[in-house]
Amino acid sequence: MKLMKRFFTVALAASLALSVFPKNIVAASQPKWYYGETFDAVDNGFMPGSSSITSYNDKGNFMGVVEVPRASDKSLLFQIKTSNDCLMHKKFDNAMSGKVVWQATVRPDFNAGSSKIFYVYDSAGTSQGLIRIDTEGNILDINTASIGYQLPEGKFSTISIAMDFDKKTYSIFVNYKLRAADISLENMLTDMTQFRIHVTGIQKNCKTEFYISDMKVYEGSEPLSPVQMNETDWNISVSGNSVSDEIVSMVMGSKVGFFAGAPRAIVKGKVGEIDASDKSVSPFEKDGEFFVPLRFTSDNFGGTVSWNSETSKTSLIASGSEYILSAGDKSVVCNGKTEEISHAPQIRGGRLFVPASFAAKAFEKKLFTDSTGLIIFSNTEVNYTWGEDEALLKSIIGLMNFDRPTGEQILAAVEAKHPGNGHPRIYGTENDFIRIKNEIAAGGVKKQWYDKIKAETEAQMKKTPVKYGVTDGIRMRQQGAQIATIVGLCSFMYKLTGETRYAERAWTEMEATFDWKDWNPTHFLDTGQMMNGFAIGYDWLYDWLTAEQREKLREEVVENGLTPILDIYRGVGVKDYDWAWKTPDNWTLECGSGAMMASLAICDEERDVSLDVMTNAMKSMEMGALAYAPDGPWYEGVSYWQLSTETLVEALTSLEASTGKTYGFLNSPGVAETGYYPYAMMGVYTFNFSDAGELTSAQLDTKELFYFSDKLGDRALANLRYERMVRDNIEPDFREFFYCKGEPVAGETDMKRDFYYRIAETVSMRNNWNTDSMLFAAMHAGDNAANHGHLDIGQFVIDSFGDRFAADLGYEDYNLPGTFFNKYRNRAEGHNTLLMNPDDRLYDQNFDAYATFERFESNDVSAFAITDMTCAYKDYVNSAKRGIKMTNGRTSVIVQDEVRSDNENEIYWFMNTKADVTLSEDGKTAILNINGNKMEAKLLSEEGRFTVMPAVPLETSPQVVGQNENKDYRKLAIHFESAKDLDICVCFTPLVYEMEGGIKYPEVKPLAEWTLDDPSKVKIGELPKLYNIKIDGDELKGFDENKNFYSYALKKADSPMPKVEAEGSGEVTVNYPEQWPGVIEIKVKNEYYTNVYGIKFNVPPESLADKGFVEIDVKEVSASRVPQAANIPSNTLDNDFDTRYSCEMPADITFDFGEEKDLQYVSLAFYGGAVRKCHFCVETSNDGSSWTKVFEGVSSGESAELENFYIGGAKTRYVRITGTGLQLNGSDTIQKTGWFSLTEFKAYTSE
Repeated sequence: MKLMKRFFTVALAASLALSVFPKNIVAASQPKWYYGETFDAVDNGFMPGSSSITSYNDKGNFMGVVEVPRASDKSLLFQIKTSNDCLMHKKFDNAMSGKVVWQATVRPDFNAGSSKIFYVYDSAGTSQGLIRIDTEGNILDINTASIGYQLPEGKFSTISIAMDFDKKTYSIFVNYKLRAADISLENMLTDMTQFRIHVTGIQKNCKTEFYISDMKVYEGSEPLSPVQMNETDWNISVSGNSVSDEIVSMVMGSKVGFFAGAPRAIVKGKVGEIDASDKSVSPFEKDGEFFVPLRFTSDNFGGTVSWNSETSKTSLIASGSEYILSAGDKSVVCNGKTEEISHAPQIRGGRLFVPASFAAKAFEKKLFTDSTGLIIFSNTEVNYTWGEDEALLKSIIGLMNFDRPTGEQILAAVEAKHPGNGHPRIYGTENDFIRIKNEIAAGGVKKQWYDKIKAETEAQMKKTPVKYGVTDGIRMRQQGAQIATIVGLCSFMYKLTGETRYAERAWTEMEATFDWKDWNPTHFLDTGQMMNGFAIGYDWLYDWLTAEQREKLREEVVENGLTPILDIYRGVGVKDYDWAWKTPDNWTLECGSGAMMASLAICDEERDVSLDVMTNAMKSMEMGALAYAPDGPWYEGVSYWQLSTETLVEALTSLEASTGKTYGFLNSPGVAETGYYPYAMMGVYTFNFSDAGELTSAQLDTKELFYFSDKLGDRALANLRYERMVRDNIEPDFREFFYCKGEPVAGETDMKRDFYYRIAETVSMRNNWNTDSMLFAAMHAGDNAANHGHLDIGQFVIDSFGDRFAADLGYEDYNLPGTFFNKYRNRAEGHNTLLMNPDDRLYDQNFDAYATFERFESNDVSAFAITDMTCAYKDYVNSAKRGIKMTNGRTSVIVQDEVRSDNENEIYWFMNTKADVTLSEDGKTAILNINGNKMEAKLLSEEGRFTVMPAVPLETSPQVVGQNENKDYRKLAIHFESAKDLDICVCFTPLVYEMEGGIKYPEVKPLAEWTLDDPSKVKIGELPKLYNIKIDGDELKGFDENKNFYSYALKKADSPMPKVEAEGSGEVTVNYPEQWPGVIEIKVKNEYYTNVYGIKFNVPPESLADKGFVEIDVKEVSASRVPQAANIPSNTLDNDFDTRYSCEMPADITFDFGEEKDLQYVSLAFYGGAVRKCHFCVETSNDGSSWTKVFEGVSSGESAELENFYIGGAKTRYVRITGTGLQLNGSDTIQKTGWFSLTEFKAYTSE
């Protein structure tokens, strides 16, 4: 998330501003507003959590916010109780130079016994004391010269320090009166980046109390009074991820703002209800226009509205004109003349709403609207953009959109909905469980879900309860996940069945943590997961638990969960938890959600801590929800979208079940669109920019789409989720019973093909939505300094016909030594982008670079996006731009770079790929081949030639021991040893289809001249398809006309080349390889294209079949559970050691021979078989019900290849392999938990 900075014009006194300056002109002399803190929003007794204010006070004194002089006007108190110093340190986001005023109100009580010194620091770290308040309250300059003023005790005074960093002087004002002028800044400070107040010189029996409030920093040569401040047009420097309500008030001082769907508006800097009697009254969007309530708008712009009951017309008098309007009629009479407006006024809830464009015209205001629903009327032109004004826009919207309840208000809602400590209220109420039971009893899909969840629960119950201990020196994610999973599943089954064995197992899991010293708050995600599990256990088992058990659970939650997170929210002794307030990321929602759920579960019994946690968690989660703005992305990528969205929805469902409200979260910008984001970023795999690995559609966890579909009325989201569950064999989650009401239905979802997500700054484009025949391309610009971000501006991926040809290497091991950006995978050289002047510097793209897309356009036959990457290479070039375009009727992808520089630079163009690469003699063409699926990369620009390099650091780059060797990857590269101005254009074309006349390469044009292809000039014919494929007369299993590439497992290493036949919609030819084994190609041709299918024949290693044994055909394969949709049982029969079946132990997989066979041997290959041993047993059966154990053993731990195990001649139809333990090589410990992963299975008979 980029830390944005921009200066905003603020007109707090509109009449003054308009009388001095013409409209749309900003005065050059408008002063800059840098900072303000009133302390009013801070919890009593604590330091601000969001202002970069830290205290150095761990020796018995007190420093915190108190209600002085009153509850609505708080102060920060320094209270001396010991002989130790006490100080406050404020660090600003940006350096402030020139003329700067620091101002605050202060009150000294009991001056005797201490001095107060005010310091300033510059960007070089140089400090200078400015004033000293002595033991009698006298104000002295830094030279201890009195300025002739004594601060009165018990009374607030305003101190202002006006600094001139150009002249190296400062002046002191008290109550706006100059007391000392032009004092020398002797240490020659250049600017101000930090301010410190230090209570020191503590004498015996000192009882000093020193209050400070209303601290401000702004540009100027002398202080401004409150009246002058309100009359000043400020240029406000906005930085960070959020803007204070005070800043929003100043920005909106002369404006009126609305947000569609929100019941509040901002009028001249103040937020208030649009209609206090009916909170459903809110602006809305219809047919591309925003509508605002006429009477409210008129009242705040000085107009008059009246209703004529006889004519059913409304009269509006505004800006000297009278308008006559009728609901549903675009015709408006203005001063007796009829004119037509853009949209007819609408009546909702008995109130008349008018188009915002009409309101702006009638009241002579400038109108700003944004697709999120933000509407602003102002006197001068407003042109906010999300790229530059993200923080401000989020804060304006947040002020209007969120209800912002206190913990006390949430508790009142809980007690009203669940009187007498009523439960359940996490995820759902008793009525929800009744509905779920009825849906299961009705059969259908919900009964199938229930059966699978019951089986998963039974398997999880066999696990050993959790034990304390970090798994990698930092994290306890496994323990947190086990608590949440087992407690969640068992409590769910208890609520549905009433069987106490489930409740007992959930209690056992929670009880196992009672002797733990903590829930690992140093990695607070673990604590968040623990709170999630305990919240469910306490709430759903409430009627089963004894009073003593409930008390113990509450005690654990308060001590290990709620108290630590409250300390973080309040900034108590915490240094590394910016996620709580400043930077929204997955931690913000994961931790906040767990805290909210735990608080909701116990708030009516543990009020003190729960109420404070809920108040703060709502604020923190609001910031997290706003991270989806404006279009629904998650800037950290799809993997972190899963974590964040899962926990946001958990909190919202629990809030609604507990209180009946979601407090504006569902109306937050981007939330309605976010369900589509992970699929928009999905080709063959997810576009895994930043710290993420590739996910298939089957691995993508999108259960929350059912929730969004239900709450937002978007049926397409539910269709999309269920269609993927069916297609990809995705197992249900128990939470889906709460999110999905009624029977799910798989249906087509009409999604557009091209997407651009602002803030995340990612684009994607494709030719269709079928993974097996899709051409997909995506590119990332964005923020190098974002959480989990890599130095990857310009990164792109390209998928074609089921394979990823241009790949992102993914994330590196977090626990490797060194800094994050000395790892190859995190650097520019490890990505598909440009590398300039390589050396061992830490950042091979500028760390603070933030690139946006300048253009994004699409039509039916093409799409393109262009980003300015100059910020990433600003140390070397004047300009660097990259464009990506899907062209030629969406059959090719172009990646084009333009670099301009005054200096010679060494430049690499890199692209990581798993494909085998064959280069042409001239180096202008590269053929990429992944198991017969081919793509051509053509260098269309004159300069350069392709080379192939290993995907490892250059010799001059940082070398980190233990980082990934990337052996499966290589780099397609272009190297320019010395270049100033450089143009690179590479065209990627799948060779799955061959166009008549050959590939038609697009004309190379400068990026500034890029346009969309003309649909009338693009010839798009129908791609011919095969109807079937036969191998030695047998139908190819799993054939689909839209899937071009297949793997086929041969029985023996010396199996002969089979005969392949096919039929299709055009002329069919079969091409056999010159060398066997290999890939057999089947081509089908029509007048437009030749479509290429391929079958890769996988040959097993030397096996028992080569020694005279006969391999037994497996007719069916199944498993007790399939928790990972990508790692399915059939993967054990494909002769591909890169695929596997995986399941958490206890787990088993069953093979059906179709009839009784004389089983002599089983051959097994285990995933990770060269680094660990797998303990397992083999059972046989003839009916699939009664089983006999015939073998129990362990793999060698020395090989990932097939290992043979003698069974001894069992007559059987079924064989079941059960994983029972894992043992790392060199260890004597056999782990009964973990993943049983089988890559290959074969069975042999001597017959």
